[in-house]
Amino acid sequence: MKTRWKILIIIGTFCLLAGLNAWYLSNAKPGGELAAYIQKLREAGEKLELSEVIPSPTSPEQNCASAVRSAFPWFTKAVDNIPRLMYGVAPGRAMIAAQQPAVYLPGYSYLTNDIISWEEFAARIEPQTPGLSPLRDVFIHPTLDFSLNYSRGPDLLLPHLADFKKSSQAIAEAVLWNLHANDPGEATTNICTLLAVIRANQDERILITHLVHFAMTTIAIAPTWEILQATNVTETQLARLQNAWEQPDFTHPTESALLMERVSSMQTFERARQDGVYYDKLMALWTSWGASHGHSSPLQTSVGKALWRTSWSYAEELSTLQSKQFNLAAIRCLETNPPNWKAINDILETNLTTITTKIPGKYLFTRLGIPDIFEDIFSLKAFGPILPRVIKLEAQRRLTVTGIALKRYQLKYNHWPETLAQLSPEFLVAPPMDPYDGHPLRYHPNPDGTYLLYSVGEDGIDQGGDASPAKVTSTPSFDWTRGKDLVWPQPATPAEVQSYLESLPK
Repeated sequence: MKTRWKILIIIGTFCLLAGLNAWYLSNAKPGGELAAYIQKLREAGEKLELSEVIPSPTSPEQNCASAVRSAFPWFTKAVDNIPRLMYGVAPGRAMIAAQQPAVYLPGYSYLTNDIISWEEFAARIEPQTPGLSPLRDVFIHPTLDFSLNYSRGPDLLLPHLADFKKSSQAIAEAVLWNLHANDPGEATTNICTLLAVIRANQDERILITHLVHFAMTTIAIAPTWEILQATNVTETQLARLQNAWEQPDFTHPTESALLMERVSSMQTFERARQDGVYYDKLMALWTSWGASHGHSSPLQTSVGKALWRTSWSYAEELSTLQSKQFNLAAIRCLETNPPNWKAINDILETNLTTITTKIPGKYLFTRLGIPDIFEDIFSLKAFGPILPRVIKLEAQRRLTVTGIALKRYQLKYNHWPETLAQLSPEFLVAPPMDPYDGHPLRYHPNPDGTYLLYSVGEDGIDQGGDASPAKVTSTPSFDWTRGKDLVWPQPATPAEVQSYLESLPK
């Protein structure tokens, strides 16, 4: 009997020690590592409280939110299949949409529903036209503040983002009609309005907001290129357009949004740990969006909830903060150093590979189908890589500014400059640098009266302005942003446009 008790005591002691050890490995240790890392960030001067990262309130005299909101309802019927503007028909060549006999829509293949007459196009955009005027209030009240309650975290609603996209599409269509009607002045005003709206809202510290801003800016490039092809555009209009394109800043607003995202994620981690109902709410939200854990059984979900709230969350919050810090460091390099995307991105990717989420038994739990909320909410891939998007858009912006400056030079001197240095200081403060490699953008005039202007692109390799597709596909795309180099397109000749159209499926 005594021997049996001794055995039971030994087994009980062993189980207790094993349990304490498991608790330490899965809770106390990662919890301590997280606390130490947060303290390290504080000592480095990082902002980790909502009060430190929330934007200052905007005075009513500066805020154009009311006028912009009044414009949005006019764009409710805006469609995604906006006409082909600046559409590539050959490497380095794009058709001038405003000068075509009809309006070509995406997917055009000589099918009646992919092409409409200019009269049909005018009728299509007419209902949206009244919404353009309220947007111009941004020139009088240059701040767009929707008074967001940042403390709501994932519960924060952003209905204006969809309206932003629709307004951008409506403006792009309006510019096309302006140019077809030989009114580059109105076209210029519309593009300046779109860029001013983006700039006015740049202090909104939500990462997805800035991704929408990126999309809006990209939408503005094609109609801007179309304006440069207008035969009656003036120097005054181009100077105004260039000034509008020189204003956008992508790096600092992205940094501010990342700071807010970090604080929000910390608050969400802590609240989900402390509040089981809030955890369930997050799980339900992500399940409704098709998250992987939606197929877990009630038992699996309950086990996952208990494990995440008591242990897993600490290690996952630590890896989340580390990844955000690496991204912040990369963005800050763009703001303080001569930009060299390849070097900065290589360092970022190397740092990200060093992050490991150490969760004891995670492999076993995964095999058993135990869900982990981190994989859906706090995944490092939630929005995709941010740095490449910032750099690509900045390269496109600089090419756009340079393209406008070149057109201004050509209007005044009736020929293209021999070098970009000739644009300074009359049309540019200084020759623009290529953010991909830190060297000046490449440029030279061509014997046929056109010119070659390009960035070396994402691979950082100068391929002599090769605009051919970087990736070979069954259906070649001549999108100027997908070439081996990032080449600013020249207008295609009528013969090149016709040859391209005839090559499409009948």
